[in-house]
Parts: sequence; structure tokens; C-alpha cells
Amino acid sequence: MPIAAIAAAAALPGAASGQTLSAEGLTFGQQARELDVDLAADVVYDSNVARVASDAASTRGLDRQDVLFRPRVEASIALPGDTFNFTLAGLVGADFYANNGILNRERIDLASTLGIGSQRCGVIVAGGYARGQNDLRDLAIVPGDERASAVNVQTTARIGATASCGAEVGFRPTAFVEYRNSDNSADVRSIADFESVTYGGGLTYSSPAFGQLTAFVGKSDFSFPDDRIRELLGAALEFDVMSYGLRLDRRLGARLQFNGQISYVEVDVEGLSGTQYDGLNWDAALTLRAAPRLQFSAGFLRAINATSGFTTNFAVNTGYLFSADYALTDRVRLTGQVNRQERDFRLGGIVLPNQPEEDQITQLSLRATFQRSPRLGFSAFTTYEDRDSDLALYRYSRFSAGLGASIRL
Repeated sequence: MPIAAIAAAAALPGAASGQTLSAEGLTFGQQARELDVDLAADVVYDSNVARVASDAASTRGLDRQDVLFRPRVEASIALPGDTFNFTLAGLVGADFYANNGILNRERIDLASTLGIGSQRCGVIVAGGYARGQNDLRDLAIVPGDERASAVNVQTTARIGATASCGAEVGFRPTAFVEYRNSDNSADVRSIADFESVTYGGGLTYSSPAFGQLTAFVGKSDFSFPDDRIRELLGAALEFDVMSYGLRLDRRLGARLQFNGQISYVEVDVEGLSGTQYDGLNWDAALTLRAAPRLQFSAGFLRAINATSGFTTNFAVNTGYLFSADYALTDRVRLTGQVNRQERDFRLGGIVLPNQPEEDQITQLSLRATFQRSPRLGFSAFTTYEDRDSDLALYRYSRFSAGLGASIRL
């Protein structure tokens, strides 16, 4: 079986991972060979680095406004084959602040897959590593501790595998497993360090005329190794998410592509009687090429996850993403995006000060890119963000704008 025919199944653990899918790519067929490495840098003005109300930046010990310099190396590598497939995508860089040097930090975000397959069976091994300073909208204020309220380097690593056997067309069973680990540098936030294991299986029906439809059952077990979370907060040391769902991957044509899943989930928290959450989760994306130069995309997400910057048993994350991409010329492209995120924090036994129960974040962004040559490109971009919350401290609006350049090696 060609590796490309089972690659879509590797996203099955997304029932609990909280990562919106991409509709780009193919369900069947050979992935194009790619070997791109770019040097890039952005200069960005941010009107509210602290991500708090206008009169509260001092609670983090920060200047409210700042200018950032963001150099990086970006890579997008794909080495396909009939029985072997390797991909690597991501960046390695750093953020430098003109006024808030306490936030200067490395920024790493890498994802890779390795696929090995025979005519009838194949395995996709997928891993990722991310490290960087938390966006401050994801960190709760720690009363009386400015540094802990601002500085936290979060490191997340994951490794997993998806195995599938059977004919390329017809039915075949699938199994998946993923381990994920998240650590925080600030001692006060180490109680939010967590590990998770996701595992399960399903049955896939595959057809070149239809795509891939999978019925699956999965479970994600989350645990918090630092037992201070119970001693200090009366919160849980673990919770689990049980999922039952259907997944459709229909990336078959050039005009309309879809990739996503819907599942019924149940969340049980250690030490609490009864199910703490049950309902539908989803993770889906679609892309429509409306005209040769115009493309629309949309993404929808609801997922259960742990949080690093807030003290909770778990969080229910709901997201919506809409974008339009228009090529003015062969060299000039405009991209507009609307992004909405809603978070419902399910709190532990003891609620700390400055701990929100919910928030909603809306972003509007516009980017213009100019490809001066096949190797040299420039960009200009702007973002408006509005955050609402049940706590006034976290209600704010902010504006950012920047310029960027990249050169392909």
C-alpha cells in the first residue's frame, strides 16, 4: 500500500490534541518532493505586549508597548517514495524585545513524519517539538510576582504512530498511539506540567472516488506529575477523555477539499463522581478554490485539553477560522483572516485569585506578500485582537503591525 494512502489516518489522535486540521494535500497519490530552507525575519510593533487591561501592564512588570525583532530559519522538506516517506516542517528562531528584554527567548516549532509501508501495510511515525515563551494571553497573573506573571518557557514534545493494513481500496483496520509531554520553566507553573497518552483504533473504508471514512474509538489519559497540584489547590492529578467518532478525509480534487472528524466525548476527573463533561467535539477544515486566483479556507475545532498557564482540571477549547487568499498578480498576494477562540476553564477544588472561568479571543488580520524573485520575498501584515473574559483584568484590545523579509537558500 502506498504510504500516502494511510497518511490521513495519522491525525486520528486529534480527538484530544486540539489542533485544527489542514485541508491541503491529497488523500491518494504521491506527495510532491520538496526541499525548501528559508532565512526570514520580521519587525513587529505590538500595542499590548502584556495582554491585560490598559491599566494593568504593571502587574506583569512590563512596558505595555514594544517592538519585536524575530529572526528565524524555516524549513519545509518532503521526501516521498512508494514505500518510504519523510517530512519535516517548522522553524528555529528567537524573539528580541526592544523594551521588555525579560521576554527575549528562543522559539522552536518542529514537526516530522516518517512513513514505512509495503503493498498492504504501513506505519506512520509522527513527532513534534516546540519550545518558547508563552503568549501572555495564556498566562494567569500571579499576585505579587511580576516575573512569574510574565516569564514562562513552555516545552512540548510528542511522538506517536499510526498503523494500517489492508487493500488500498476497501476496508482496513487502523490503530494509533501518541505520547505527549509539556513542561513549564516557572516553578509556580510546574504544577501544570502534564503528560498524556492517546490510544485507540478504527476501521477505514477507502475509495478513490469517495475518499477515506473511518469509524474510531480512542482514549486520552492526562496526568500531572507534580503532586503539589492536589496539596495546594485540591485539584485533580489526572483526567481522561473517551472518544467515539467518525473521520472523513476527502482531499481528492483541486477545487474543494475536506478533512475532519466529529466525536462524542466523555471526560472523567480523578476524585470527582460522575462525568464532568460530555458532548460533541470536532476538528475539521475545508478549502475552496473559487477562481484561479481566489481561495477560501475554513477551520472548526472543539477539543478537551490541559492548560499550562491557568490552574484548571481541564479546558474546553472551541475555535473558528476563516480566511481568503487572493493573488493580485503572479508576485503579489493578499490574505485576510478571522480567528475566534473560546475557552471554558473547568476549575479545580480551590480557585486562585486572577483565575478566569472563561474567555473569548477574536483576531482580524491582513497580510500582503510580494515575491520579488524566486528566492527573495517581502511581506507587510497587521492584526487587531479583542479579548473578553469574566474577569475585567483580562479584557483588552491590541493592535500589531510589521514588515518581513525572507530569502530561500
